[in-house]
Amino acid sequence: MIKNFHHIALAVKSIHKAKSFYSDLLGISASNIINISEADINIACFNVSKGFILELIEGTSEDSDISRFIEMSGEGLHHMAFEVEDIYYTIRKLKEKNIEFLNEKPQEGIDGLIVFIKPEYCNDVLIELVQKL
Repeated sequence: MIKNFHHIALAVKSIHKAKSFYSDLLGISASNIINISEADINIACFNVSKGFILELIEGTSEDSDISRFIEMSGEGLHHMAFEVEDIYYTIRKLKEKNIEFLNEKPQEGIDGLIVFIKPEYCNDVLIELVQKL
């Protein structure tokens, strides 16, 4: 079901500060900051190497999931993402194994269709599945 590793996402308080640090550390530039208003987040991505992306996520309101995550857990690893060939097939197969999702239907993400597996099924790690469009 898993095609490739897609990205690691870090929750950050200041996307500009984190973007500058990782640009210096990696020696590469991130994408422009993308605002996803319906989720109250900003995202910047580094294409670290072929098939590996480092994603920085900042909450844009105190009520965003990312802001609440940082309040509870601090900055750091938010989720890991894996690319799948067919997200609907993958969801169906995982549901057959009694795996539950945060969102029942795939949503439009910045790189395709996405769905999140509930962390309690993944050793308390939030896992995102991505089907590139």
